[in-house]
Amino acid sequence: MIYAKKILEQYIGPPTVGMLLRAYRNANDITIQKLALTLGVTKGYISNIETGKKEISLDKALNICKALGEVKEVYARVWFEEQARNAGLDFKKVVNR
Repeated sequence: MIYAKKILEQYIGPPTVGMLLRAYRNANDITIQKLALTLGVTKGYISNIETGKKEISLDKALNICKALGEVKEVYARVWFEEQARNAGLDFKKVVNR
C-alpha cells in the first residue's frame, strides 16, 4: 500500500509549520497580508515562517493554530518533527523510546 503522506514527502519534503500555514492560506484563499492581519503579525513574519527562514516556538505555533481554528495536535506534531529533523534526530526513534 502506498500512503499519500509518503508521496507528498517525495515531492515537497517533510511537513513543516510553514507548510501548514501555506496550505491553510491556499485552502481558504487568504493572502499573506490577510493572514498577518488576523494573527497580528507582519507579512514578512508569515512569509519567513512559510519559507523556512524563521523558526517559531511551540507556543507561537499553537497560538497561531488556535487563532486559525486548526487542530493543535497536528501543529504540535509537525513542530516536534521539524525540530527533531533540524537537530539531526529521527523523530520516530525519539518517540518510540
